[in-house]
Amino acid sequence: MEEPMTYYIDLITRYFSGEASPEELMSLSGWIKESAENRKLFEDYGKAWNLTEQSIIDQKIDLDAEWSSLSGKINFEEKRHEPKVINISAAESTKKGTGKNWLKLAATLLILIASSTFVYYYFGNSRMVTITADAGIREVTLPDGSVISLNQGSKLEYPKTFKNKRIVRLEGEAYFKVAHDAGKPFIVKGNESNVEVLGTQFNVKTRNQQGNMEVVLTSGKVSLYTDSSPSKKMILSPGDQAEVSPVKNSIIRQVNTDLNYLAWKTRKINFDDTRMDQIIATLKSVYGVELQFTDPGLAECTVTASFDQQPLTSVLNVITSTLDLKVQQKGSIFILSGKACK
Repeated sequence: MEEPMTYYIDLITRYFSGEASPEELMSLSGWIKESAENRKLFEDYGKAWNLTEQSIIDQKIDLDAEWSSLSGKINFEEKRHEPKVINISAAESTKKGTGKNWLKLAATLLILIASSTFVYYYFGNSRMVTITADAGIREVTLPDGSVISLNQGSKLEYPKTFKNKRIVRLEGEAYFKVAHDAGKPFIVKGNESNVEVLGTQFNVKTRNQQGNMEVVLTSGKVSLYTDSSPSKKMILSPGDQAEVSPVKNSIIRQVNTDLNYLAWKTRKINFDDTRMDQIIATLKSVYGVELQFTDPGLAECTVTASFDQQPLTSVLNVITSTLDLKVQQKGSIFILSGKACK
């Protein structure tokens, strides 16, 4: 039977107060080893406990030493051996009752304020799901019915169960079809930037060269804001494109002119007198490959062509034939060579 989070919080409290039994130490150690999040919660609680005790005792807690000590105390091969417990004694160790309870209460209040990990576990969701699109495009249906398409190389994190808000974190690029729920705003977080919606469709990219978030709205409405200025929101309408810069704390909105912003998902590509540097960027997004020029002047060449579900080799054949170029593949890199356009 899975223990609730409050059980392990109590075990951590008992450990630092020196009251944990050998069986409780074994349970706590096993829980800490289950995940990096659990260990972080243990460490954050130790920091909070240390801050509480500083005004009462001179001894400071070495968190790494505490973790090593806890791991070393428990011999799983010899369960009958009772491990030693490090007691953190207050200056007035003879006082019982009120003093010890105050310490526990103060430490608990500190952890609620200082530990984002605890807030994440206790007020958010105890379990997170991580989806990566390593081999290609991947489609995910969230617990609320929202459907997300992940571009290759992207990662999405979301809770198994949504509470008051539907918060997900994105690294990379994804297209969202958000199920409408007026009572639970849907928030996409990435690069210290946020997209908040109730129900709509939009594309988000969190990995551009400047580290900004790019958003293109297909339908509905969304509001954009940075972590540092949550009250300064910009509303997008269908057809808008915006770039959010956390560093500059700015949001730039304009009409979307990129016909291929969803080509990575649909595999439908349209070039209308498009420059080669823009074509290269599109092909990289759609096919996940690296393309280079031998002559920077080739970036100014333009191509007009359309492709629908065609492989990269076919696309490159059309482009190279149109511009009289040659293509050479070296590993995963495609190198285009020929005369520059003027």
